[in-house]
Amino acid sequence: LPEGLRRPRGKCRTKVSYLDSTRVNFALTGKKRPLMIEHMFDHDDIAPVCRGDFLTSVEAAVDTLVVELHSGVPTAGLGGTIQRVERLQRRLEGVMVAAVGVARRSGTYLDDGHLDVTPWLAALTRAPRHECAARVASARLAEHEPMFEQALLAGDVPVASMRRLARAVN
Repeated sequence: LPEGLRRPRGKCRTKVSYLDSTRVNFALTGKKRPLMIEHMFDHDDIAPVCRGDFLTSVEAAVDTLVVELHSGVPTAGLGGTIQRVERLQRRLEGVMVAAVGVARRSGTYLDDGHLDVTPWLAALTRAPRHECAARVASARLAEHEPMFEQALLAGDVPVASMRRLARAVN
C-alpha cells in the first residue's frame, strides 16, 4: 500500500462524540441514547483502505447535517443545501465509479471467488445488481474517456446522465 494508507482488520468503527451521536439517534428514532455507527466487514480482504480518519470525518459531517435538517433549517437556505448535497452525491458517485474501475482493472473481485466485478460489487455493497452493473458500465466509460470521470468527480454531471451515456456506449 502507498505510504500513509492502512488496511484495517476486522471492524472499522466510526467515532462520533456522545453528544452528536445522541442528537443523531434522537433525530432518526426519537430515542435519547447514543447511536453506535459501525461498519462491519465479513472478510479481512474486503476491508476498505482508509486514509487516516478522512472517511470518518465525512460520515460525521453527514450525521451533523442530518441533525441540522431535523432541528429546523430555515427554509430560505434549504435550496442551497439541496444543491450542495446533490453536487456532493455526484462527486461521491464519481469516487465509487473510480474505485469500481480500480477493482475491475486489478481483478480484486477474483480474490473473493467472483468471476465478474458486477456480482462481486453486489455482494459487497448489498446493492441491486442493476445498480452495480450501471456502476461497472460507468467505470468502463470513465476508463475509455477520462473526461467523463473528471466531470463526475467534479459534480458537473448528474449520475443518471452518466449511467445513460455509459449504457449507450457499452
